[in-house]
Amino acid sequence: MKMYPLITTVQIKSLLYIEFITEHNLYNEGSVEIIVPPLLKLPAVDSKIDVTPLEGSTRAKEAFIKDEFTVRIENFVQVEVNEAPFTYKFGLSGIENQISAKDAGAFTITTYYRNSDGIDYVVDTSQSSTSFVATTGLLSADKDLEIDKPTNYADNAVYTFIFSENSLVPEGGYIRIDFPDDVIFDAEAILKVESCDPAVATCTVASDNERSIIIKTITQVEREVQVKHKLGGIKNARSYAPSGTFAITTFDTDSVSVIDIGFNKNVATSTAGDITFEPIGRESDVNGDINTYTFELTTAIPMLPTDVLKFTVPDQIVMNAGGLITLCTPKNPDDEIVCGISGHDVQITIKKLAARDLLDPADLTNYSQKLGWTMNNIANPASVQTSDGFQDIRFLTEGNYLISENKEVDGAVPVTNLAPGIIIDSNLFQDSLQADTNNNYTITFTPINALPAAGSIKLKYPE
Repeated sequence: MKMYPLITTVQIKSLLYIEFITEHNLYNEGSVEIIVPPLLKLPAVDSKIDVTPLEGSTRAKEAFIKDEFTVRIENFVQVEVNEAPFTYKFGLSGIENQISAKDAGAFTITTYYRNSDGIDYVVDTSQSSTSFVATTGLLSADKDLEIDKPTNYADNAVYTFIFSENSLVPEGGYIRIDFPDDVIFDAEAILKVESCDPAVATCTVASDNERSIIIKTITQVEREVQVKHKLGGIKNARSYAPSGTFAITTFDTDSVSVIDIGFNKNVATSTAGDITFEPIGRESDVNGDINTYTFELTTAIPMLPTDVLKFTVPDQIVMNAGGLITLCTPKNPDDEIVCGISGHDVQITIKKLAARDLLDPADLTNYSQKLGWTMNNIANPASVQTSDGFQDIRFLTEGNYLISENKEVDGAVPVTNLAPGIIIDSNLFQDSLQADTNNNYTITFTPINALPAAGSIKLKYPE
């Protein structure tokens, strides 16, 4: 015997295909009863459904629902006799598949002979302990995943999942939300949110250390009705990089049999963390001096090896000064950085944070939020006028996704010199040495710093 639907998706009504072979002859006006699997849903008792004959094995066109689980087809045989073994193939309409993706259960087929006394007598009967396993339905995201705090690495963010399902979830069923590996998962914090109030649903953490939250329904969730669930206490990712996908699966009351699968949305933040640039240390604050600058910054988000720091040096500062190459050296000798300079743009790649490189790289609390380094062969601004600030200070991932940035509008830590450079090789020439005579003076000098196009020269004459 065989029984399976034309469409195998859970909770779908389609043609239920039935095939069986008789052991004994079945005569004109013979009938058949099918006790369907207990997980299938028949139309109302006493209602009629269509029969679709297949391969000419029967001419019956109609059946009626005898009880909650029984379909009866009268006048199933409309010829004088169908000699055994005879194969019957037909379909029944209007029968709904089981709620979830598990076997629908046992079914029984019984054939009857109608005697001249008008009484039906059993001819053959057979039972199958299994029938068919339905396939899962689709769960669709109605909107992108929403975050109330879209800042990188923010604590206690609330994620809102909005979706609808092809199938209903029964009272006492389950909704499981699976977190991607790259989203920081703190089950204890998530379970504290109000959205898991028992008045709405109950929430638990999946067993076996799975990265999942399980929501148990306390009322039936209807099909194709928008469902909204909020999970709070979530810590956002470090960068703008889109996360892996969140998946949602619904289950029957046994918590094992799947109903629908889907959602498959990722999440991305849109606000960077903060970077604080500390005042710059220098060996000299004399105009134009070539010296070593010491930098230190603090980030709101822990740094990791492979992170990249980028910033732009003010135009008034000269890199690779005096024909020398500017090199970067970490203040912590156990750290390792690689520095690249193009014009006024600096890129520093963190290769190693040895002093904080612990066994669990996923635990960001093990990593520092401070970085210090020096850069040599830098020429101070040419005047005591305060320079522009350092601009576009950003930490990015290896994949170039923004982690944190300095948000000072005018840039960070401008440089102010305190002492002028010196003038060398100064001379005064006179056309005439005669006293009390109009004269032309020629003054020559060599400044240590170049004179800007819009600059000026101030001379102080003796009294």
